[in-house]
Amino acid sequence: MSIDYRGIKKLANQFAILQRAQFSGRLDVASETEKQPWSFYCYLGRIVYATGGPHAVRRWRRNLACYWSEVEITALVTKVTEAEVWDYQALCLLADSDASKLPQIKAMIKSIVVEAVLDIAQMPNITCRIGSQKPLDTQLALIGIGEVFKEMQQNWQRWQGAGLGQYSPNLAPILRQPERLRSRIPTAHYQLLKTLLNGKQTLRDVAKQMKREVAIIAKFLAPYLQDGIIELVEISDLPAPVRPTIPSVPATLAVAPLIACLDDSPSICQEMEQILMGAGYRFIAIQDPLRALTTLLTRKPDLIFLDLVMPETNGYEICSKLRKTSLFRNTPIVILTGNDGIIDRVRAKIVGASDFLGKPVESKTVLEATRKHLAQAQTISA
Repeated sequence: MSIDYRGIKKLANQFAILQRAQFSGRLDVASETEKQPWSFYCYLGRIVYATGGPHAVRRWRRNLACYWSEVEITALVTKVTEAEVWDYQALCLLADSDASKLPQIKAMIKSIVVEAVLDIAQMPNITCRIGSQKPLDTQLALIGIGEVFKEMQQNWQRWQGAGLGQYSPNLAPILRQPERLRSRIPTAHYQLLKTLLNGKQTLRDVAKQMKREVAIIAKFLAPYLQDGIIELVEISDLPAPVRPTIPSVPATLAVAPLIACLDDSPSICQEMEQILMGAGYRFIAIQDPLRALTTLLTRKPDLIFLDLVMPETNGYEICSKLRKTSLFRNTPIVILTGNDGIIDRVRAKIVGASDFLGKPVESKTVLEATRKHLAQAQTISA
């Protein structure tokens, strides 16, 4: 396993935006390589809970087992009725039954969140979407973004130091050559490992059963893995006690307005992407002005942010060309510039620009302009 630093930076930036906006609701994170998305429930910019991903049930049961017996867990899940966030509902029931358990529940939730973030860090090409702006009814924990990423990084460094940096802790160890292992370790250790290394439990599961950090278990097993005595295999998640509802992209998000930003500056495009996608819009960045018209005609955005000064052309020329096509005659076009002068504003109006926005861009002004012009465009088309 290796961390995709672009992906984790993207996730960290997304959380930073939500933190500044004091967002309450659900953030969905998807990866090209995983069918099941992760969902992070937030309240006023802090994380309340995380679920989803490839091993959501295993993760929940494993962390719960640190504090409660299997009998207690089985009794608890029989009371669960909610489908989408059944695991969180179970924790709420647990807290309601005994308020003294709240510190353990909070510790468990933090562990679950850190695990989820570490799993996402290994995924290529993640996408983040606002799935809902309705928070959970109860907030059992409020976890700061900074502490989550700090602990995730520490866990990753320990895992990498164990010598299995190219593997995921969600893989299951299976004993392939028992006799070779028997000859290399004490009998008592062999009997224990023979029971645990059955290909049905992940490295994380094994570590919890042995009451050790997963990095310590990984370091112990690394030589036997390299010698082919042990193999790491993929396994599926455990069945959920309630058939979970996979958080889907809401209808309003599936048809969310597509916003285009034409700017030759990668940093401006990245900043605009974080602002707009963080607010639930779809986004496309165009950095090559020579290909702008072709891309815009193909994608048909609902609103266009257009840089004023670009190599080989300028925002006025592109805006004028767009207004001459029937497709973009009424599309909102907002000019971006660092020169907020009266002459520039007049010229922008002459070529048909809808608005003028100064640089550096700010989240509040970008979103206000976006909402304003999309609403006006909708009124015109109605």
